[in-house]
Amino acid sequence: MSKTATVTVLLVEPHPDSREMYTEFLCHSGLRAIAVDNAADALARAREAQVVVTGINLRGEVDGIALVRQLKEDQPTRHTPVIVLSASALLPAREHAHRAGCDLFLSKPCLPSHLLTEILRLVTTSKDKDIERTGRPGGRGALAEPLPD
Repeated sequence: MSKTATVTVLLVEPHPDSREMYTEFLCHSGLRAIAVDNAADALARAREAQVVVTGINLRGEVDGIALVRQLKEDQPTRHTPVIVLSASALLPAREHAHRAGCDLFLSKPCLPSHLLTEILRLVTTSKDKDIERTGRPGGRGALAEPLPD
């Protein structure tokens, strides 16, 4: 069994069942999950995460697209990968998310194993970009590899 660095995922999901399912799967897979249902809580916890996964329709006044934009404008979270996970697979939703700065758009239903694969891929890519930017691994990147079956 190989050892992986703990990756912290901020999961911003308004639906309790989905939030619980993804959180349980990520934790069972060896990741640390911080689960919230709104943008205000997400912004308060974003600096703890190596990757953010958010829906579009969130509780409160700020939606997921505005959250992505704020994360990408804030210096400490600017380089944190953001995945938008949404039931809206329509092109306008995807375009809005990408214009806001999301790194990946996934449509629901999304198997938790697929989400895990994409999280680990983005965290690894983010680490590589930290090295390119600074010449050394940054504190925000984490070594990650798929967990053995």
